[in-house]
Amino acid sequence: MNKIFSLFLIFIFFSCFQKNNFSEKKETRSSINKKEYSLNQFTDSLNLPLGYERITDKQFNSDISAIKYFNNLIDILNFYTKDSLIIKSQGYSENELFYYPIKHNLIKTHLSDKIIRINKVDLILISTKNKTNLNPNRNQENIFLVSLKENSIHESLRIYSNFVGEFGFKDSRFFYIDKDGIINIRDYSQEEGKPQISNIMKYQVTPQGKFIRYYDKDGSFKNEEEQGIVKNHTREGKWVEMKPNYFIDSKNYQDNYTYLEAQCKDGLPIGEWRFYKLEQDYNDNGEPIFSTRKKGELLYTETYKDGELLERKFVK
Repeated sequence: MNKIFSLFLIFIFFSCFQKNNFSEKKETRSSINKKEYSLNQFTDSLNLPLGYERITDKQFNSDISAIKYFNNLIDILNFYTKDSLIIKSQGYSENELFYYPIKHNLIKTHLSDKIIRINKVDLILISTKNKTNLNPNRNQENIFLVSLKENSIHESLRIYSNFVGEFGFKDSRFFYIDKDGIINIRDYSQEEGKPQISNIMKYQVTPQGKFIRYYDKDGSFKNEEEQGIVKNHTREGKWVEMKPNYFIDSKNYQDNYTYLEAQCKDGLPIGEWRFYKLEQDYNDNGEPIFSTRKKGELLYTETYKDGELLERKFVK
C-alpha cells in the first residue's frame, strides 16, 4: 500500500510539473487501474434537496452562514478515510478528482457512507483535504460529487471547497441540489476585504453519469463569462467562455483568464477546443473591464470524442 501511495504522489507531482511548463507537448489518455466500490458499503441514501439553498438568491453576498451550514453537513455526511482511490485522466476543468488545485498535494481522502440517486444514476460524495507546499497550515477542503459506473468512479464534479489564505484571502465554492436533481454551484472569493461572487452555474446528470451544464431556457445565451446556443436545456454547437483557467500560471501573465472556443453536442464536449489567452484591461478597483476583452495568443488545445478527452496539447 505504501508503494501505491508513493506512486500516486509521484503522478500528481509530474502532472503539476507538466502543466506549469508551457513547452510544446501533448497529453493522451491512458488506461488506469480502477478502484471498485460495492454499493453495499453505503449505509444510507440522501434525499433531495441537498445543500445551501440561499446561494440561488441573487442577493447572496456573504459566506459566513454558508460555511457554517457546510461544516454541519460534513459532520452529517460521515466521511471516513479510504486507503486509495482511482486516479482519473484529467479533463477540461478543475472538476477532476485529485486535480484541483494544481499547486497543492493531496494528503487525505475521505468517502461518505451515503449515496445520492439522480436520474437513476448512483452518486457518492468524496472529500479531499489539500495542503500547500509553502505553508502546511493552510489547508483546503473540497467535496466532489462522483458518479459510479460498474461500481467504479466514472465522472467527478467539484461542488464544495473552502480555503482561507493570508491577508484575508478566501476562495470557496458552495452547492445546492434541488428536488429535481439540478446542481446549483456558486463561487465566492475575497481578497483585501473585497468579495467577488460568481454567477450561478447549473449542472444536470445524464443517464450515462456525465455532468453537463443546465440552463433554464432554450435559445441564445450570453453573459460576461460565456455565450452560445441552448437546446434541450444544455449546450449545443459553438460556445465561447472567458473564465479563470487553473492550467495558466498567472506569474507569467497579468492574470489566468483564458478565451475558450468550444464545441458541444447534447451538452458533451466534442471536436477541438481551443484555449487562447484572454486580453483585458482592469479598472482602478482591480476589476476586469468586460468591454476590453479580446482573444489573444493560442495556449493549448483539447480534443474530445463523445464527451471523452483524447488529447491535450500545449503550444505556448
